[in-house]
Amino acid sequence: FSGDETYTVVFKDLVAGTELPDTLEGVCGSVEWGGDSKTVYYRTEDDAKRPWKLWRHTLGESQDKDVCLFTEMDELFNLNHGKTTSGRFLIADASSTETSELHAIDLEAGPEAQMVVVQPREFGLRYDLDHVGENFLVWTNKDEAVENKLMRVPVSSVLAGQGGQSSWTEVLPYDPTMHIEGVIAMADFVGIEGRQAGLTQIWVLDGSLEASSLQRLSFEEELYEVEIGTNREPGARQLRIEYCSLTTPRTAMEFEPASGKMERVWRQEVPGLDPSKYECRRIFAEAADGESIPMSVVCLKGVLDAEGPRPCMLYGYGSYGICIDPGFDPHILPYLDRGMVYVLANIRGGGEMGRHWYEEQGKYLTKRNTFLDFVACAEHLIEEGITAPDRLAIEGRSAGGLLVGAVLNMRPDLFRVAVAGVPFVDVMNSMCDPSIPLTTGEWEEWGNPNEWKYFDYMLSYSPYDNVRELPYPDILITAGLFDPRVAYWEPAKWASKLRTNSTNPRAKVLLKMDLEVGHFSASDRYRYKKEKAFEQAVVLEKLGLAGAPPQA
Repeated sequence: FSGDETYTVVFKDLVAGTELPDTLEGVCGSVEWGGDSKTVYYRTEDDAKRPWKLWRHTLGESQDKDVCLFTEMDELFNLNHGKTTSGRFLIADASSTETSELHAIDLEAGPEAQMVVVQPREFGLRYDLDHVGENFLVWTNKDEAVENKLMRVPVSSVLAGQGGQSSWTEVLPYDPTMHIEGVIAMADFVGIEGRQAGLTQIWVLDGSLEASSLQRLSFEEELYEVEIGTNREPGARQLRIEYCSLTTPRTAMEFEPASGKMERVWRQEVPGLDPSKYECRRIFAEAADGESIPMSVVCLKGVLDAEGPRPCMLYGYGSYGICIDPGFDPHILPYLDRGMVYVLANIRGGGEMGRHWYEEQGKYLTKRNTFLDFVACAEHLIEEGITAPDRLAIEGRSAGGLLVGAVLNMRPDLFRVAVAGVPFVDVMNSMCDPSIPLTTGEWEEWGNPNEWKYFDYMLSYSPYDNVRELPYPDILITAGLFDPRVAYWEPAKWASKLRTNSTNPRAKVLLKMDLEVGHFSASDRYRYKKEKAFEQAVVLEKLGLAGAPPQA
């Protein structure tokens, strides 16, 4: 295993306990069964590691006889596939950051069924769907619904090739305060997951699809993370959801819409955890343009009431509309139990406050908001006396590593130590070379450098290009040799340039290159914990907490 995210698929007869002779090479992502036990659908990548072909395989035949059902030629688009909740349809999703085009295969019609496009791609139109009964439910940004709205279209229209947006009818009126992220269509009700007021939410709509039946699930804690879980039985009376918070481990719950009953069915065991020891708060920093930036704070009870600045870790990401929610992470407990304050910054570029937080205020020519917001969060923590520059650590991974690199160039004086995991820091060289994996698809995130306005703007914040003689703090950079998303040479050359230019004689730039892994670090959970322990040891040592025992 190298971590390059390309797989070999083998099959096993679970009754006989023997492996079948079928082997699929070069597979990316998931594999889906067809409508029988002999047909399998999978995807492969092009030379730039972009998923672009959908294949149908029949068990018992060699892979060279597999049928290619779809090829996505546009380098801005990636291809995904999966089944509807009902299991009746296979959906091939060709999407870029800005645009969607879905194709459906009716698995009940047999393995030779043809793909039918739902709505041909139209720049700026995004949509997704699920199936229930005689309808597809569609959630989409059609008609400038930035946060998405819920619509439906008859299955018969789609199969007849007439399922485009002109055939969609409204299920729920558009609510700009309610961001719809996903929908699961059960036989008797519909589950909707999304965001409102900066937190994840779940709504349930009964089988009538009447807007008046919509109800939002409520939870006791102020800060939490909730999502729809795995629901394999579309006829079930309960909706399985997954819940956690900064102090509550991952929990599986079942909600029964008919009775309104919520029942806990499982909770992750965390040896030695006492949630009552900790407290959580939500605070806000004021950005340079006056926007309020939410932060989620967790620490031991009493720490925030103590005199003097506390050791603190500020974590951020801020890209692709990805949200950093106040969920449970056992790996931060060593920080908390040594008296540290742990803070999640919900900066623009993420989607915590809705799609507009990303689409309108945190990408393309507004990307610098991401970095300025993070600086504002750090300044707020210092101004409020929660921490001080010599007690403040920061961390980010991947595009979060870009965040770390950018803010270190802007305000190195604010931080004592920084951890940058698999950091995307050589923005200009990567975005200007379309032969590098994933580059062209990223043009709809950062901008196309072949256009001067984007080239000039990206150059203004690209971490590698803006390294100069500054008193940088201690920096730990981690990377993987087989990373297909952020090539190993990016963090390596960044580390070298930082060492050359740093004017801080007491600070070190450490590069830890793992020669056996890819973008997501070690796949072995024990080895992964060792990697996290190493990173935390560096942070604790720099913050003066080396050897400090956990507090009771």
